[in-house]
Amino acid sequence: MSNPDHMSDNGRSSDDGRFDRLRATTTFAGEAHNRWTQATLAVVGVGVLGSLFAREASRSGTHIDLYDFDIGEAHNKGNQPVEVGEPKAEAIARLCNSIAPGSARAHVEDIRHVGPGSFEHIALLVDSTDDVALALPLTELSNGWGVPLLRLAVDGSGRLELGRVLVSHGGQGRACQVCASSWNDVFDPGARTPCIGAQRQQAPTNAGTALAMSVAGLGLLYAQRLVGGNGSDQILDGEVIVDLDTPGILPMKLRRNEECLSGHKRFDPTHLDRTAAGTTIKELFWLARIALENEPPAESESGPLQEISLAFRGHPILLSVVCRGCDLELVRPGTLWRPAPECPECGLVMERRTDAALDHMNQAQARALGLADTSCAALGLPTEGALVTARAPGHSPVQLMFA
Repeated sequence: MSNPDHMSDNGRSSDDGRFDRLRATTTFAGEAHNRWTQATLAVVGVGVLGSLFAREASRSGTHIDLYDFDIGEAHNKGNQPVEVGEPKAEAIARLCNSIAPGSARAHVEDIRHVGPGSFEHIALLVDSTDDVALALPLTELSNGWGVPLLRLAVDGSGRLELGRVLVSHGGQGRACQVCASSWNDVFDPGARTPCIGAQRQQAPTNAGTALAMSVAGLGLLYAQRLVGGNGSDQILDGEVIVDLDTPGILPMKLRRNEECLSGHKRFDPTHLDRTAAGTTIKELFWLARIALENEPPAESESGPLQEISLAFRGHPILLSVVCRGCDLELVRPGTLWRPAPECPECGLVMERRTDAALDHMNQAQARALGLADTSCAALGLPTEGALVTARAPGHSPVQLMFA
């Protein structure tokens, strides 16, 4: 899928011959390279793997959106082209744009707080975070828009030269990366992604550039085939283990599980012509009522709409904040991304409790919590592309997506 927001055509408007040798390959034969140059890829995580992948993806003619909120540190410089104190996404975007002007955009954001609408027009989602806690959210995003997910990972212990490349495409009837996962694998994977403002809970990835180049190179080939279309059937439903110690490459087959925890659900949203910042919770309930009334009822005798509830994808409503200095607790509802207030007793910034939350909220609860006149962005939803599911007894749920 193409993205009209990119400012440059990355060398497509005047064919100066830069891609002639690529077009001579089996991977880019026919119209495959044209599809590649018209596409936008979303790369999540631009560390040792993502930076190598992004650089060569840009060089070969595609566009990329880079998502990473991490900041470059001194220990990154041995295997990543970053600068100390600068967001990694900005450093890698600058590198890509120096090779192919206009090919890359940086998003210094936590991927958990990026609205699904931001990915509606991508051709491929690339997960190079090696963060198991993100496996389900990114798989649901891939399934939702029906685009493949390419996962790149390396053994981060520093003891093994071992990596993997996995293709997930559950939204199009194929296996996804959590089809073989248990509840514990998905919901209790161990911490990697830190909370907002917290320090990393796990040691950084210890891996050399040689291993990363091997995994990123194979990942790039797979990406080009998935987007271009040549040879894509050979890599779908598959995972490859790259072992540079043996050395060897071990291909494995993935099987689709119809009872997969991801549900393989597709998005089918009603697009709103308004933003989260310009819509209050009360107005959102009104919009939800209109959308539900326009849908055929799930039951033949559903009756009039009664209690409507809203669920904010990836953003449960946390009910209270607590002060770690004096143990004061206050009811201050908001998502994890709504800034917590300062403690009125000791002045420390309070923290949101994650063990007391609403996965969905009805109008009575919104009024009781004093949220009716709060804008959806002030509540802590993404400013762009947030996805909300509205439900009412006897009616099929509807999805609403902010601009």
